[in-house]
Amino acid sequence: MQRENAEEIRGAQEELNEIINKRRSLAGLKDHHQSSRKSVDDTLIALQQELDNIDVNEGQEAILKSHLQDKEQQHASAEQSFRNSRFDESIRAENSKLKGIEEELESVTAELAKGTKQADERARLGFLKKELETRRMALETM
Repeated sequence: MQRENAEEIRGAQEELNEIINKRRSLAGLKDHHQSSRKSVDDTLIALQQELDNIDVNEGQEAILKSHLQDKEQQHASAEQSFRNSRFDESIRAENSKLKGIEEELESVTAELAKGTKQADERARLGFLKKELETRRMALETM
């Protein structure tokens, strides 16, 4: 029984570790996308400021506008990718799973403690019965 409980606890702990690692991975991916988005935003702002401060001819202006449009498309694409990722929902789902596993782990641990206590009480009862039998035998031989 204790071995089964220990195996259940070990299995629950492994699943818990997997969920925690997945959660960390998703959080890292979220941070990466946020920093990428900020980088694209910063680049876009810098290019816009540079464009505003430059005196250029129409050919150069067309090239710069093309670069600006490319950067705006990259920004929109990164922003859409970030929205589609739904990291917060994934993290909430993983947290929910984690809470369930932790509750199951608590339950199994409590059951294990109860089983251990009962085993100790049975061992003590057996010892006391044996001692009582020994004393009865000693009394009968007297």
